[in-house]
Amino acid sequence: TLTLPDQPNDTWSMDFVHDGLADGRRIRCLNIVDDYTKETLAIEVDTSLSGLRVARVLDRIALHRPLPRRLRVDHGPEFTGLVNHLNHPGF
Repeated sequence: TLTLPDQPNDTWSMDFVHDGLADGRRIRCLNIVDDYTKETLAIEVDTSLSGLRVARVLDRIALHRPLPRRLRVDHGPEFTGLVNHLNHPGF
């Protein structure tokens, strides 16, 4: 059962979208959304996005707003690199 957020910054969702460019290259878009307000907090686009890069995007968001109580992600390989980052104090 998914917990419903009851205020801003309670729960954020992170997901990847894949697409292709006209020249055939594949791109990935990391989308981070506040589940309560539906505000898009970040869209990071590149041909490759590592777990460390995802952590840096979260750090960048944290400069401007409180971090959420919960992060909602799927079990994709991109998020396995976040484990060490999320175990740091303050997250």
